[in-house]
Amino acid sequence: ELHKRICKAYPIKHRLSLETKEVKTLPNVLYANFGASLPVILNKKEFTSYVLSYLDAENPRHLSRLIFQFLKNYRQETAGHEIVRDFIEEALLNAKPSVLRKWQENSIFFDYKCLDMIEKKLGEYDFDINRMLTLMGFSEQLLNGNFARELIKYIYSSETISYDTKLDLLEKLFIKINRDGSKRILFQETMPCVADCMLDTFFNQHTESQCRVLRSFFIKAMGDPRIDGFGFTWWSQVKPLTRDNFRQLLAQLDLDFFFDIVDLSNSDNNWRYRRKFWEAYLSFIEETWVVLGTEGRTYVNKHAYKYNDNYMQYGNLEGASYRQSAFIFKIGKYYFVEWSDSGKLRVFDASRSSISTGKKWYKTNELKDDNCVVDFIHSGAVAYSWQKKVADWLLTNINLRLTQSYKI
Repeated sequence: ELHKRICKAYPIKHRLSLETKEVKTLPNVLYANFGASLPVILNKKEFTSYVLSYLDAENPRHLSRLIFQFLKNYRQETAGHEIVRDFIEEALLNAKPSVLRKWQENSIFFDYKCLDMIEKKLGEYDFDINRMLTLMGFSEQLLNGNFARELIKYIYSSETISYDTKLDLLEKLFIKINRDGSKRILFQETMPCVADCMLDTFFNQHTESQCRVLRSFFIKAMGDPRIDGFGFTWWSQVKPLTRDNFRQLLAQLDLDFFFDIVDLSNSDNNWRYRRKFWEAYLSFIEETWVVLGTEGRTYVNKHAYKYNDNYMQYGNLEGASYRQSAFIFKIGKYYFVEWSDSGKLRVFDASRSSISTGKKWYKTNELKDDNCVVDFIHSGAVAYSWQKKVADWLLTNINLRLTQSYKI
């Protein structure tokens, strides 16, 4: 009701007569958005000044409520943000020491270079944002507010903080262990921005340990982009390059995972030729999914310590022999299915096949469908016979030209 009255009075510059309890709620009115992407009043400079004119800058309660809304709903992109910041900064300078002492001592929050200045202080607190903000006067509500989120985005966009430091911060900042031992993600809304900053380079520019940290964390925080549901929602908000780079990280993991299983169940050294061949094409692979048979699942369960991170996702194979597993991957408009235990390589047209990645269960006959576009027997591996045939097919049908050798 108060918001409606103010919106009606402002255009005609009418001065309202407000009760004390109404003045107290003005900071809330100033930051109300009513479903809009930005606060309605705060997004207009003169309108913001009009609302602030009703507040008594010398009244600690008025100022305290305004500071709370300013930090909780921190919106630098709004037209009125700087007007509110200036109002608070000047009011604190002129205020007597009072209940506002903590904000006077930490007036850095109201400096126009606030985020930059606080970023430089982080090192003093071992980059523990929650601890730093708490010691500087933030309540639990403010810790969960927009200022903390904007600070996190600023940190991960910063060029002065090293990549390794940002990597180390991922678990510290965003993973909270509950009393029952379960984990939950903090600052979930910042994840797309953090992903854009941390996954903006291709995986081969990172060390293996960095890749594993990135894969593990972002699967926990944002879900698996290959699986519909929770993960799809968050990954749809990142840049296309970010999503592609993360799929590359998953592709490398799945490739290693599949051939680890194959090596376990087959003593034939020719498997290393398959691994080397597909590693050469890794940069072209868009989607991957490992499908495990009985022996593969037994191996994973037995070696849980090696595959205990929740980024290890796979499907289950029905109707195959005990030892068989499959590796599904997509390049261009084709799905490829590699089989363990001397199975053929089969290629399917994605637009005409029911094959897809991310499913929990697969039947053998859907991955060995006779309607495949082409299949290859892995013969003559040492002489690179089958490799040349597949490479020629990839060049002819998808125009893939390798920049690295697939030879051992």
